[in-house]
Order: sequence, then structure tokens, then C-alpha cells
Amino acid sequence: MVMFAIGLFALGAALSMSDGILLELLKNKNQTRGSQAFYTAEANSKEGAYQIEKEFAATGSATYDGGSPLTLNSASSADITVTDLGWPYKKIRGLASRTNSYRAVVQLLTVYPEGLAFDHAIYAQDDLTLKGNVEIYGSVFSNGTMNFNGGPDIYGDAYSTEPIDNSGGNISGEVFDGVDSIPPPQVDLTPYYDEALADGTLFASATSADAFLSNQTRTAIVYVDTAQKTTVQNTNLSGGLVTTGDLDLTGGGTYTASEDHLAIIVLGDLKIAGEVTIHGIVYVTGQTTFGGGNITIEGSLISAGGTQIEDTTVAGKATIIYDPDIAASWQELQGISGATSTENPCVIEWGEE
Repeated sequence: MVMFAIGLFALGAALSMSDGILLELLKNKNQTRGSQAFYTAEANSKEGAYQIEKEFAATGSATYDGGSPLTLNSASSADITVTDLGWPYKKIRGLASRTNSYRAVVQLLTVYPEGLAFDHAIYAQDDLTLKGNVEIYGSVFSNGTMNFNGGPDIYGDAYSTEPIDNSGGNISGEVFDGVDSIPPPQVDLTPYYDEALADGTLFASATSADAFLSNQTRTAIVYVDTAQKTTVQNTNLSGGLVTTGDLDLTGGGTYTASEDHLAIIVLGDLKIAGEVTIHGIVYVTGQTTFGGGNITIEGSLISAGGTQIEDTTVAGKATIIYDPDIAASWQELQGISGATSTENPCVIEWGEE
């Protein structure tokens, strides 16, 4: 009886241990299958991004919409789906299953990496210095160093590829340094030139442009094609203003972008002083300086130098209020009109569903 009881106890203990081992083995197997499904899903997500990048490099466009999945790690099923989220964004979803494990990995890709510059109130291709009585409602970005002097207020985040010296400024958001660079957006000036030529608002003389604009209310695309400095004062302009040289806006006035145009394009230095309000995107390749007066930009300021990269200095008294609707609308219209990028598509977000 004693031996029987001992044997029964030992048998029960062995069965209990074997059940635990079997459960642990099953758990480990499920975890392995889940991991295999995850890595297969991730591989398919990356494959989708690769196909888009390859097609874009070859043709300048991306029509790939998924399919042809990779069945790795003994996956029972896999798939690649691409969803167009509106130019320039695409959502790439890699799927995979392994027995009872289902995983999905998603990447958000942009075919217009330069467009990320328009996500900020101020974008600087190189160094950015903010000083004086400047208020920024939105984030600021620099591909170089970022410095603050005189107590400018930034009601948003600050991003830079280099260390940020924020000791002289007030930043309400977060400070991010060492971020990836954003290539400078390039604007095709041909439509502006052609429209101004057709409407008789193409000027080869800064003096003629000044006479047409100053102390006037105009609705037009004005293109000033001269290296001379253009000085405009007390102007109310609806449409857009392009200068291939420096530009001074003085006295006051309102500048409002129309349709898919930028409000101000300056292939040189921009100086603004007086009661000036700009509704739209300001695009400058040189220095930007604000003088006295209540200067307001409702949109964004893009400093995008060409081969001659210059620092961006925003000084004086100014308020820049970032308007995401203006930036998004301009990007979308540019995409519809066939704007192309000089950069390869890039993934900006990654996650698992």
C-alpha cells in the first residue's frame, strides 16, 4: 500500500510536470510563431517601400499599389497593401500570419521629402538665429545650428540637426537636436513667370515694379526679373510677388497668396518693416530681417538657399503664426499640378497595428 501510494504520487507529480512543460513549450512555440509573423510582416512593409523607391527613381512617379508579398519564416499567408493618403503620403502595410499569429507592420512614406519643411513655422536650410521681439506660434527647424538672443518666444517645438542653444529664448515645447536633415524645397518659378508675362506684370526694372505696386491695391502675380533691389511700400497685393534680387517691404500693406501660389518669393535678402501682414508662405534664399512695426506672417517662413547657402537670421519685431492648412493646401495643389521631387521617397513613421 505504501509503495502504491508513493508510485501514485510520483505519477501525479510527473504528469503535472509534463503538463507544465507542454504548456511552456506551447507558449514558446506561439511566441516563436508570433515573432516569425512579425518579421515577415516587417519584411513585406519594407519590400513595399523599396518597390516605391525603385519605381520613383526610374520614372519620377510611384503607382505601385502592393502585391507580390514575401512568404518568409514558413508564413502561412502574407500581403502588401499600399494606400494613397493624398499627395505626397503613402501608407504601406505589410501583413503576415503563422498558424494562429497575425501581425501587421505599417510605414508612412512621403514621395516629397522636401515638403516636410512646410510642417514648421520656420524652416532654415542652414543655421538659424532668432533674436529680438520675435514670437513664433509653431515649430522651428534648422539643418544647422540654432541660436536664440534677446528672448524670442517660440510657442512650439525646436528641431535641429546640431545642438541647440536655447539659453536666450523661451521655448514652450520640446527641444530636439540631432534630428535627420530635411532637404530644402525648390520652387518652380516658370508658372509665375509665364502668368506675369501673360498679364503684363513681368518687370525687368525694380523701379517699374515699385511704381506699379507702391501705394496701390493690386490683384496679380508680379514677377520682378532683375538683380536690383526692389523696394515696395504701402501695398495691398492679392496673388504673389517674386523677385530675383533683394526685396524690401516697408511702410505697411497686406500680401495674400492666391490659389497654389506662394505669397512672397525672394531669390535674395528680404527685409520687412512697418505694419505688414502676409497671408501665405514666404520663401527666401538669403537673409530675412524684420524691422520696427507690427509684422505678421500667417503661414510659414521657408529659408532655402541654393548653392550659396546662407544663415537665416530673424530679428526685429515680428509674429509668425503657422497655418497648417496653407502649407497642406499648397503641397496638395503642387502635387496635382505634377510637381516632382529631387530626393528619393523616405519613410517618416513606422509602427505595428
